[in-house]
Amino acid sequence: MLYTLRELECKDVVSVCDGKYLGHISDLEIDGDCGKITAIYIAASGSFWTTNREETRISWDHVKCFGEDTVLVDYRRENNCSCRKGRKSGWFNLREM
Repeated sequence: MLYTLRELECKDVVSVCDGKYLGHISDLEIDGDCGKITAIYIAASGSFWTTNREETRISWDHVKCFGEDTVLVDYRRENNCSCRKGRKSGWFNLREM
């Protein structure tokens, strides 16, 4: 099935580890060399009205499945999947375009 970014932004992101709601997809990270999605960014729940929005990076390898309303990810806060701080050269973020 094909999804647009707009469709993905509407889906709830839930951890399969503990069943917790994590937020909504706020951005994607794409490898510009091969055109593959490498990570999703999740806007923290409750951060809509704040100017300093926190985002969580979840590697594409940890995305398990897309449902009608939900995206399931293998993620635990204490075992953060977004431990890689820097991005490799050649990668770009949709927000940076």
